[in-house]
Amino acid sequence: MDARGIMMTQPGMVGDYVQPDGWPCGHNLITGDAFSALRLLTGQPIITSLAVKVIVTGRKEARDGSWRCKIVFLGDCDPDTAQRGRIWIK
Repeated sequence: MDARGIMMTQPGMVGDYVQPDGWPCGHNLITGDAFSALRLLTGQPIITSLAVKVIVTGRKEARDGSWRCKIVFLGDCDPDTAQRGRIWIK
């Protein structure tokens, strides 16, 4: 953490709770497979989880203890896509 209270780039880990901006709720990161180290549960019946990489990018929110983050959804033979969100570090 630097003098301004901003955490330097740190990856998300299994058990951290992640909520992408615009999603009604978030989910915990779970162990992935050979394709990715982490997966994010979606709460949907057909696509149950997505391969992700989560990077803490910003300041800690005082009101709820979350950190701003960048969530990269890994493409399977497609380009990766990224979205901002919040992460609660376990």
